[in-house]
Amino acid sequence: MNIFKRTNQGGTMLGFIIVGVVLALVTVAIIYIVVQRGETARRDQAIAAADDLAKQQAELARAAAEASNKAKEVAVTTPTTTKPSTNTQSAGTSPSQLPATGPESALLTMTALALLAASSSAYVASRRSLARSL
Repeated sequence: MNIFKRTNQGGTMLGFIIVGVVLALVTVAIIYIVVQRGETARRDQAIAAADDLAKQQAELARAAAEASNKAKEVAVTTPTTTKPSTNTQSAGTSPSQLPATGPESALLTMTALALLAASSSAYVASRRSLARSL
């Protein structure tokens, strides 16, 4: 004849639920922070690339202006007319949109798998301890 003891472990399921909800909220908060920092970094890189491109274009315009001034001086001193050739192609072009890359998706997958493994092992351990106590 089996005698069932009351172990007063009714609160353990509630504890698992509370801990699971807290861990899920922390995970969502961390993912949100990582995504926001990634967007900020991409925005900063795009601004820096645009500034570099503007500087390059300003230097090219200044060089073209200097070349045309020199050509005018040469034209004034010599009777033949020459046209200066200016090359206004930029050294590099910036893409219209940066590709979306980063560890956010891998981090989310790894976190979800870790939470699933931890909660599964905790559940199995609690079931075994409950079976042993009865």
